[in-house]
Amino acid sequence: MNVCFLLGGFYSGGIGRVVSILANRLVDEPNLIVHAVTLRPAEKKEIYSLDSEVKRSYLITKKGSVKKILFSASRELRKYIKENDIDVVVACGNVFYPIVLLAKVKKVKIICWEHSNVYNTNDNDGQTILRWLGAKLSNKIITLTECDKDGYRKKFNAKRIQRIYNPIDPQLYMESEEYNPKTKKIISVGRFCYQKHFEEIPEIAKKLNDITQDWTWDIYGNGELFDDIHQKIEKYGLENKVFLKGQVGNLYSLYKNYSMIVMTSRYEGFPMTLLEGAANGLPMLSYDILTGPNEIIDNGVNGYLIDEGNSEEMARKIASLLLNKEKRLEFSKESQKTAKRFDVNSIATEWYKMFKELNIV
Repeated sequence: MNVCFLLGGFYSGGIGRVVSILANRLVDEPNLIVHAVTLRPAEKKEIYSLDSEVKRSYLITKKGSVKKILFSASRELRKYIKENDIDVVVACGNVFYPIVLLAKVKKVKIICWEHSNVYNTNDNDGQTILRWLGAKLSNKIITLTECDKDGYRKKFNAKRIQRIYNPIDPQLYMESEEYNPKTKKIISVGRFCYQKHFEEIPEIAKKLNDITQDWTWDIYGNGELFDDIHQKIEKYGLENKVFLKGQVGNLYSLYKNYSMIVMTSRYEGFPMTLLEGAANGLPMLSYDILTGPNEIIDNGVNGYLIDEGNSEEMARKIASLLLNKEKRLEFSKESQKTAKRFDVNSIATEWYKMFKELNIV
């Protein structure tokens, strides 16, 4: 049977990473042929690689208005579905819901895979409409968290809905090493954008430095707020404490250098960076936002959940771990246990079982 994932690309970002991990594992399932189709061909080197068994393609090359792209992409997707005997199309992210729904061919199943959350206050009315269309017209909605699953039911009266967590890349375990309790380096990873809220890190760091000075903080990523964050670091005189490391292709081998991972996001779908930190035994700290971190972090067991926006408490919790090696080691062991819940084999089995329930395998 043929399964087609439709997404934007395999560059930086959570969707490309998760689809590559899942697709590379699903090719091992019996009677399953996996396709990965992007809107356009790769315009630059893709960070996340695909197994040679995954069939790779794209829909359009020309640019144009949203309306023109929508109908061109839907037409090309319908053609691809027919030519490759596709049995199910998975729209990876709500922006692709209308393309897939317009391209629907009789007997082809449609799965809409939510990668953010329905409670995101930064979303516009258009995204709400896209989610409503997915809930009403698809064969299945996949959410990343239980909270978002409930949200789809309450907001859109969704009936055909299932929560499947994102998987951890097995390559991560190959490159991970035993947790080093001696290091006192903090890591944060993500795009420098409104969602990730990295502009608050210099403020947290300033308060942290008032408690203890034996630490450094590395932030990996890039984005539109890079200059703003850099200016704040200079404003607070933290040039020797907080470092903007830019974007790197593979962080997996770097986690071993850190003592904990910190997330400051305003909202999340399901944060892969926390899982990657957990797989490397890093204690995790995050603001307790509505969805995501609270299904990974067990407060006081493998890390800390801090009331959203409470930078003083965030600084205190980071300091408490920096000053307590035994607590870091305790949290590290629990983080590694947490990571095992998101093993790619278990997650792929859930997807395969769901395909069977849709009668496509």
